[in-house]
Order: sequence, then structure tokens, then C-alpha cells
Amino acid sequence: GGMEERVVLTPVLGAHREGPLSYLLEVDQTRILLDCGWNEAFDPAEIEPLRKVLPTVDLILISFGDLEHIGALPYAIREFGIKDNCTVYLTTPTKELGLRALYDAYLSR
Repeated sequence: GGMEERVVLTPVLGAHREGPLSYLLEVDQTRILLDCGWNEAFDPAEIEPLRKVLPTVDLILISFGDLEHIGALPYAIREFGIKDNCTVYLTTPTKELGLRALYDAYLSR
């Protein structure tokens, strides 16, 4: 039958060691980025795998408001780009925590 769904979860960052987290979830033709993390070193090489993935995703879902989950989002969107119709989804508390985490990390550099 033609009703089966294709679901693939691919680690982009953080799968094999401690560090920032990001996964690509593909459900049929929809590409979802789960989290877009970084760490306090803010080393661009650390998030380089996002360069190929980010411009191809249909939506971004941020699960938690700390650097490991949201830290790379502003930089990656600016440097790597996203689709015009790509939407970022996160709860209000996650957004507020994330803004605070990014602000604190920026100030402590």
C-alpha cells in the first residue's frame, strides 16, 4: 500500500560525545531540525555540519532554552541561511530561557 510513512532521525551534532545537540528528523518529505546547539567555546568548526543541513529544513523545533539546544541558532541562520518559509517553533519559556542563556554567554566572553 501507499500509506506507510518514512521516518528517519539523523544526528547532526552531539551524537558521539558531549556537546551541542542537533538532529535532523525526516517525516516523508518534511525535514525538521530538532535543536540547534552550540557551547561556550563558540567555535564555528563545531557547528560546521549544520551548513549543509540548515538551508534544507522546513521547520526548526527547539526543545530547551540552554546553549546546548539553542546556542547556534542566531549565528547559523545568519551564516548558513534558512528557507524563506522555514519557521522556528519553541515555547515562550524556552524562548525566554534561551535569550537569557545567549545573552549571559555573550556577556561572559
